[in-house]
Amino acid sequence: MVSHHMVNHPVNARPAAAARRFSALWPGLVAALCGACASVPPVAHSYDELLASATTSAEAAPPVSIEPLALQRAFAGAPDFGRRLRDLTVLEEQALALMEEPLRLGAVGSAILDIHYASLVGHRALASFY
Repeated sequence: MVSHHMVNHPVNARPAAAARRFSALWPGLVAALCGACASVPPVAHSYDELLASATTSAEAAPPVSIEPLALQRAFAGAPDFGRRLRDLTVLEEQALALMEEPLRLGAVGSAILDIHYASLVGHRALASFY
């Protein structure tokens, strides 16, 4: 039960005052963050550029962090997307059918990752092979 002495106590009034100050700052903070994001143009790289930066050896260049969504979008935006997708589908079906035979998955897994580096089936195939 809350006493009427606790309601008017200065310690209990501090969170409310802080909330009012924050609510007054909120629109300006949102505008500043949105303006900062809008002023930085998105960098669009091709799938091959992203793949090259992801697979470059550590001695040749510092490691690069690539967002999976950027890799997926670049793959879908490749000019030969239709051919890559057809080839990828056939190879992934083969890999899934061969999961019980791990020694046969090496070549298939490598071929899958050559087409689409972010393929979970390709990575799973190579993990089973090794």
